[in-house]
Amino acid sequence: MSGISREVRLEQLQADADACGPAARALFDRLIAEGKTPEAAAMYACQQAPGARNTDRAFCQGAHRQMESMTPINRDAIQRIAKRAGIATQGKFYKGSLGRYDDPAAWVSCAQDVVTAAKAKRLDIDGVVKCNGVIRDDLPPPPSTPLAPDLVQSLAADYITSDPALAEKCRKSKHARMELRERIIETHGRKKRVKKPNRLVK
Repeated sequence: MSGISREVRLEQLQADADACGPAARALFDRLIAEGKTPEAAAMYACQQAPGARNTDRAFCQGAHRQMESMTPINRDAIQRIAKRAGIATQGKFYKGSLGRYDDPAAWVSCAQDVVTAAKAKRLDIDGVVKCNGVIRDDLPPPPSTPLAPDLVQSLAADYITSDPALAEKCRKSKHARMELRERIIETHGRKKRVKKPNRLVK
């Protein structure tokens, strides 16, 4: 245990057991109470080498459990939102800490996808996958959006509900849905400030 204290190591292994589910954490705590070392308890509880962070196996097991714990209705709903945004969700897991349902970066298939997305978004993440977001002065700031996607979706639903003709149009035509989206952003989104030229005073 060189480099870190026993207390910190115990906390890390407890986090690993938590990531493997409530039953694994209960087994971990019982084995510790029986006198097993934290490393042995974590190995028995998680059925893998202790502290196996940033590995696909550890990540995929936890992510699969998380997706399966959703109700089928919720799981189908978020997958539909992603598909409407052009995201292929087959073989991928949704991670809310990385973005909204319609954000491609939030749908990941392996631990490396999580690290890549976290670095791109400058996020610190800790758990089965660990990554320190890097702030670099030489990178441009992330692009700002004129209107958040969830607000666009909510306003579109309001427009469609209040206008049956528009609802029918959008139901039949993808182009009509795109036009509605653009109109909402144009009407309700942040306007870019146009710098007016300085007038010369004679």
